[in-house]
Amino acid sequence: HLGEFDDSRRHYQESLRIYGRVVGKDHASYAAALHNIGNLNRSQVHMDDSLSAIQRLQLHEDAMGYLEDAWRIRKDELGEEHPHTISSRSNLGSTMASQVLQQQQQHQQQQKQQESSKYTKLRWEIAEEHLREALETAVSNPRGDHIKATSSSSSSSSGGHIVTLSAAAAAQNLAVFLKAKATIRTEHQPSDDALAEAKNLYLQTLAVRKELLHETHPDLVATKYSLAELYSAIGDEEAANRLRSEIVGSYDVTESDQAPPQKEKRS
Repeated sequence: HLGEFDDSRRHYQESLRIYGRVVGKDHASYAAALHNIGNLNRSQVHMDDSLSAIQRLQLHEDAMGYLEDAWRIRKDELGEEHPHTISSRSNLGSTMASQVLQQQQQHQQQQKQQESSKYTKLRWEIAEEHLREALETAVSNPRGDHIKATSSSSSSSSGGHIVTLSAAAAAQNLAVFLKAKATIRTEHQPSDDALAEAKNLYLQTLAVRKELLHETHPDLVATKYSLAELYSAIGDEEAANRLRSEIVGSYDVTESDQAPPQKEKRS
């Protein structure tokens, strides 16, 4: 609901003002507030159906500004390899890609695709660079809870194994980008290689999140849903439906779980 987004934004903006005054605008806490506002704008773009096209573009632009500032501060304060830095950079790339997709849809409707193709290609390439380098950094510098990489597990496009939640989040963002890149109509030709890479990233992300998160955790559900959509795109409805059933099954509560314990009747 629009009001809820506005309320959240006011709270985050107030946090931003407080952190800026107390710890300074080059502090990691200030960057965290920037990151949160950027992610709020990203969420509103995808969840608020009342927005006009212009409002969506403005939210995308604002989100990119917040996330880019957060990334630069975190890189200076926490280091390029810190999970928070990686998260801001990966989300920045994802937001840029989302904006390109929206602009392409508008230009196609207005039959101005050729005029925007050069700008679109540049933004597309920058977005992919952010996404790939964020994943590479996360994979090369695993921090936090992790799963054990096995000799049979696939490696990511960065050449290493995705074993942490930080790397899984970066892989998810890149996979979403690759699926979009492979399936939309642009001067980039649809690519089976991009879909295959996206599938590999989703599968590795799923392995990490299945082991480290609860079965109803939103991040795990998001990966299952995205992978199911990819399976549908490549014509594997059996695999897609299996994942959808897993999602539904994880929320099922049996009657025995819901029913309160029965008191014994006195004779």
